[in-house]
Parts: sequence; structure tokens; C-alpha cells
Amino acid sequence: MNRYDKEERIIQTFQDLKRRRIKIFPLNFNNILLYRLIHNKLLWKTWTDASSKNALPPDFYNNKFKLMMDVMRIDDHTFVDKNGRVINRHNEQESQITKQLIDKNKTIKEIAEAGNLFINPYCGLEGHNDHNYKLYVDNFKRVIEKHIQKIEKYKNNHPGFKTMFFVFDESTPYIKLIDCEVPKGPGELMTGDLHCWWKDSNMLNILKDSNIDYLIWITPFKIFKSFPKVRYPLAAIYNVSKIKFNKNIKYELDELESLER
Repeated sequence: MNRYDKEERIIQTFQDLKRRRIKIFPLNFNNILLYRLIHNKLLWKTWTDASSKNALPPDFYNNKFKLMMDVMRIDDHTFVDKNGRVINRHNEQESQITKQLIDKNKTIKEIAEAGNLFINPYCGLEGHNDHNYKLYVDNFKRVIEKHIQKIEKYKNNHPGFKTMFFVFDESTPYIKLIDCEVPKGPGELMTGDLHCWWKDSNMLNILKDSNIDYLIWITPFKIFKSFPKVRYPLAAIYNVSKIKFNKNIKYELDELESLER
């Protein structure tokens, strides 16, 4: 159990973002309308929540505008073990701590049920072993591909509807190192360029030749409190058919490092 187990809370996180932190590709009437249909809390009421286990997928649909949306989560520390099990130490630890707290305190239980309990667990891992770019790319591909396989079922449930993927990205910010090694201790500096996640071909290329019409990608934890002048997007909206895949950035798997160490 954690705050973002409920899809509605993920949508609320997007609605709380300022417009200037959201990139739209391309910036046209249809994409602006799409943005408003989700970001505007009054217009959001035109959607039907189908995220419960007893409802037909995907998670949300809008009969008026013929849209359906599937919500998914990715991060940069989940891995698949040798037995094919998906392991997320952070979520496991968070769920354990949450359960311990709510079992002991009624007030904390009420806070958790309202979605206002935030826990950042320590899993005993440091730096590259905790967050790394290869796991980030692997998770993005694994989750997107899994949901792409379900699109035909969605279309059967909602004929004629456009398909939208809403990706809630819980990864840390990354930097492409320039002429330096990864810092090995506190206080050591590293020089590099910020990772342009919204133009990352390792991620976006998975959308090629898919049946996805739109992608909303939100990255609420890529925040630079130590660099107040950094203007970094926290979300992006794409019309997938309009993505210029040849204009995106190709990153090598070993050249990016997480800024959370």
C-alpha cells in the first residue's frame, strides 16, 4: 500500500502541476484540449473511472470526446530477477512501513487512506545500485510493451475511441557526465548536461508503430531544489503520430548517472 496505488491520486498530481512545467508536442488545438480535459478539475468530471477490478479496462474513458486512458507507473530501481519476478525494494519497504504505522495509529491510518502519507524508505542501497539509467530504460520498455499488448482489448471495450497512455514516472533526475567520473564520496562534484527525458529515443522509440494515439508522461520527482534557476519540464503530452523520432536524443546506457546519491 502506498499513495500512488490509486490511479486517481496520480491524476491529481498531474492536475497540481503549473502549465509552464508541461511540454506539449505539437502545440496545437487538439493537444491543448487533451491537456485541459485532464488538467482542469471540472472537465475531469467528464471522465469515467474504470480503474476498479470489476470494471472493463482501461482505467478511464470519456464518452463525449471518445478517449480512453490507461495509467501505469515506472521507476529507475525495479528489476526482474532470474526467476522472472518483478522486484521493487522501495515499494516493498514503503508498504511494510505504512502497514506498521497504520496498525498502531488510527490518525495515521486516516491520513494514509486520504492519500496524504508520504514515505521515502531507505533500502540499504547507494548511488548506482539504487537508481540507474539502464533499469530506468528497461522498466519503461517493459511496462509500455505490457500495456501495448492490451490495446486490442481496450478497443473492443470502447470501439472508435482514441488510446492514451498516462505514464507516471517515479524516477530521479539524471545527468550526462562530461569529462569526469562518478563521484565516489560526499562533496565531490560532477559536471554534465541534464538528461532531456522528454526527447530520449531509448524511451520514445518503443512507441513507434504502436496503436497508441497519445502519451502523457509525468515526472514529478525530477526536481532541482539546489538549482532554483533550472527550468525543467515535469510532464509532456505527445500526439504519437506527430513525434519526430529522428530528432530525439540517443543516450548510451552507461553515460547517465542519477543525481540522487
